[in-house]
Amino acid sequence: MRRHHIDDRGWSDIGYHFVIEERGKVRLGRPVHRQGAHVAGHNESTIGVCVAVDARKPVRRRAMRALVRVVADLVRQYGLTVADVLGHGELAATLCPCMDMDELRARITEAMQ
Repeated sequence: MRRHHIDDRGWSDIGYHFVIEERGKVRLGRPVHRQGAHVAGHNESTIGVCVAVDARKPVRRRAMRALVRVVADLVRQYGLTVADVLGHGELAATLCPCMDMDELRARITEAMQ
């Protein structure tokens, strides 16, 4: 994905700050202190977290657990609320994310208790 973003899109780095693989491994992407390139018009004040799965299939449990953990940690670290957690599809015309954002926010809330 990093090569695709750099070589094919001409970006300086991968667009996301975190990439979660299908089996739940979390990979660091672009450093958080650098503006991402993950949702046009909303990159300046957001942190991009990508779940790299087949959008036609449900997100696997391990990937979902990793996503909840990463986002809950970011919410705590940056003094955000769960309502601040938005999906790509809530900010741009896209099929992403391939999950129910209300359900994800509920899982994050539960994980933070």
